[in-house]
Amino acid sequence: KMHAVMLATRPALVYWQPPTLACIDAVRRLQDGGAKVFCTIDAGPQVKAVCAPGQGGAVADALARVPGVLHVHESGIGGAAHCLESQAMRTASRAG
Repeated sequence: KMHAVMLATRPALVYWQPPTLACIDAVRRLQDGGAKVFCTIDAGPQVKAVCAPGQGGAVADALARVPGVLHVHESGIGGAAHCLESQAMRTASRAG
């Protein structure tokens, strides 16, 4: 939605660059080939590709071959969500 608003302003603010669109196309080709991958874009031109475990290398390789791509960073998923108590909360609960 943010990108749509930026495109609708006058003058338009276009964050996407040709490599941005080429990466989206590369992800679509991977999907057509059976890869379990999708992409999203942050507040700039950077594409985030999210894929099934074991497919990261192939996705990273495909995106690295896109002309204009400067860096590809591959990472895994994080651990389970959990609550972190602040020091103030722990102190208050002990005092109460």
